[in-house]
Amino acid sequence: MDPTPKKIEVNLKPVVRNQQTVADNSAANAAKEKRLRDQKLKAIQNATRAIKQNSSSSTTVDMPGDSTVAYANYASIVKSVYTQAWTAAG
Repeated sequence: MDPTPKKIEVNLKPVVRNQQTVADNSAANAAKEKRLRDQKLKAIQNATRAIKQNSSSSTTVDMPGDSTVAYANYASIVKSVYTQAWTAAG
């Protein structure tokens, strides 16, 4: 081994680094966000319109009998009406 230590040379010249310029994309980002927002809004409007145009009317359930007093549970009557319609169609 070499018994003499190496001499450390200090460079006192300041180092100047070029700063990278950050592009201002705020206008482009805002335009992109507006375009995406408009696309989402249009998709929701189209879906709403399609549901409105393609959905059927409401179902009418007539209560059997001529009395105003219910003789059975309403849920069981609705179930029986749907079951009879299902078995008649199927």
